[in-house]
Amino acid sequence: MPKNRLSRNQKRSAKLAKRAQMSPQADSRAIAGTKFKTDELAPLWLACETAIYQSFVVSEHRLRDNEVYSAIEKVISQIECDVVTPPEDDAIHYVVGEETDLVVQLLQIQLDAYDDDHGPLLKKDIIGILRSILGTIEFKRTHAPQSQAYIRYVVDFLKRKVGIKIRQERAIN
Repeated sequence: MPKNRLSRNQKRSAKLAKRAQMSPQADSRAIAGTKFKTDELAPLWLACETAIYQSFVVSEHRLRDNEVYSAIEKVISQIECDVVTPPEDDAIHYVVGEETDLVVQLLQIQLDAYDDDHGPLLKKDIIGILRSILGTIEFKRTHAPQSQAYIRYVVDFLKRKVGIKIRQERAIN
């Protein structure tokens, strides 16, 4: 077996290249840390993660991590531009293949319900929590396009730790 005869600089360059490949993209909106993981904001976290769980159930388990990520980025952009349109009703409008829109819709419904129950939300808190969720998605998901690792993590947490069970009811025609 041949010896590895790379110079120190070559080894360091290879290590840095590997680290850059494994780290999140520079244009990522995700944040890491515990700044928004407070007791005061826990109900808001729960509302956001419940919306993701609801989307997973409504989509009949079609929802993928990348669709959740895209939906959260879309909601963040809407909040930053002050173009959030509150839902007209609590009816869910879902078309197969448009899971991102489903997540956006359910997030808006949950945030609206939270606002009604707990009073007005601070824009920075909502965006901070959503960006923290993006950080968790980046940490949990695999790089496969069909990854559901983050979603499975949220569903398991909500079922086992919080005791929330969501099931879809079918309309009888």
